Amino acid sequence: LTRNYRNTRVILEAAKAFAGGNEDDDGISASACDPASSAREGASRPIFVERESRREECAAIVAIVNGLLAGQFGDQPIEPLAASDIAVLYRKTTEALPGLVAQLKESVPVVWLTPPDRAGADPRQRILEPGVKVQTIHSAKGLQYKAVVVAFADSLGGPFIQVTPAGDVESDRHLLYVALTRPEEHLVVTCTRNERSESPLVGRMKRSGAFVAI
Repeated sequence: LTRNYRNTRVILEAAKAFAGGNEDDDGISASACDPASSAREGASRPIFVERESRREECAAIVAIVNGLLAGQFGDQPIEPLAASDIAVLYRKTTEALPGLVAQLKESVPVVWLTPPDRAGADPRQRILEPGVKVQTIHSAKGLQYKAVVVAFADSLGGPFIQVTPAGDVESDRHLLYVALTRPEEHLVVTCTRNERSESPLVGRMKRSGAFVAI
C-alpha cells in the first residue's frame, strides 16, 4: 500500500465518494486514494457550512479564514496558520466573488490567482506571493495547502459527465474531488442553501457523515 503523506485520513474519507477513474489531459488523475493509505489520521474533521444567502456564506468564509490565522478551526484550537497556508477555491467566477475577495483583503493579504481580467495568464507565476490564495479549482491541481475552503459548492452539480469527445472537459464530480484533496490538514466546504434545486453533490456531502456542520 503506497503511503499518502499529503492528506489526512479524515480528508480522504470525505473525498473518496467523488473520485473517478479518469485521468485528464494534464496528467493529473482523479482516481481515488484509499483513506487507509494516509500516514496521518488527522485531528480536524472537515467542516460543512451552509447559509441562507451568498452574503452570509461570504461572511462565514471570512470568519473561517480569520480563525485559521488566529489558531481556530471550528471549535478546535490549532497551530495558527500563515496566510500563504490557506486557499479559497471556486468552480468559476460568480457575482459574489469580487466582494468576497474585498472582504478578505480587509484583514489579510490576498492573492487572487485567477481574476477575470487575467484570463489566459498562468496563475502559478504568482503562487509564491505571500497571502491567502484565491483561485479556480482547476488551477489548483497539483498544489497543496494546509487549509482549503471550497467556496460556493452549490455551483457544482448536474449530470456527472465523465467522458467528452475531446476528453478535456471534467465533470463537476471530478472537480470536487480535486478540490477536496488539496488540503493537507483542514478542509471546509461552503454553500448557499437551495431547497428547491439542491446540487446532488451538496446532498451527498451532507449525507456522508464525513463533515461537521456549523
